[in-house]
Formats: sequence, C-alpha cells, structure tokens
Amino acid sequence: KDKEIYTLTFDYGQRAVLREINSAKRISNILGAKHNVIKLEFLKEFSGSALTNRGKNVPKLKEEDLNNFERTIETMKSVWVPGRNMVLFSIASSFAESIGANEKNGKKTRVYPWFKSYR
Repeated sequence: KDKEIYTLTFDYGQRAVLREINSAKRISNILGAKHNVIKLEFLKEFSGSALTNRGKNVPKLKEEDLNNFERTIETMKSVWVPGRNMVLFSIASSFAESIGANEKNGKKTRVYPWFKSYR
C-alpha cells in the first residue's frame, strides 16, 4: 500500500513504559510503520496514580472482578491519571495534523479487548 503508517507511544512516567515502547517498536516493525515516542512525563507530577508512583501498589484484577462494580471503581481510582486520555488524544490529533494525515483506522482499533463490552 502506498500509505505511510505512524505509531505513537506516550511516556508519561508510567511503570510499564519500557515494555510499552519495546512492544510498540516490534509491532511497528511488523507493520512497516514509523514509530514515535512522545515524552509527557509532566503528567506524573500531578498524579498520585499507582501507574506513575512506585511507592503504590498496582492492583491486580481477575476477569471475574470486572463484574464487581465496587472493585472496578476502587481499582480505577488507584490507577487514574487526571486528564491523561484527553492529553494523549490531543497530542495524537496534533501529530496527525502536523504530518498531513487525512485518514485513520478507527474501525479496526480495539481498546481493552478482554472487556466483554468491547467484544
């Protein structure tokens, strides 16, 4: 295909950033995509999230926990990074505009495919 493919990985100081970058690079290589890492470490400065604070434990959920509303809310609060998704989407949109992108593949994108609501 005659289209360039770009992938983005965001580094906001999350614990799993090295694994995320390495996985994204491998996937990008398979796709022949240009991989970019965007540093946003400022997000951890105003977040008490277990994702960015090594002094806190990241909760472990089992699949059956996903049907327990109280447990999922408790877990969500412990890994919440205020404004993260809004910032990531805004930067991804800006990146797309800066390279003149006029198409996106949203149909084939699946977020958290293990959640039943996404099946």
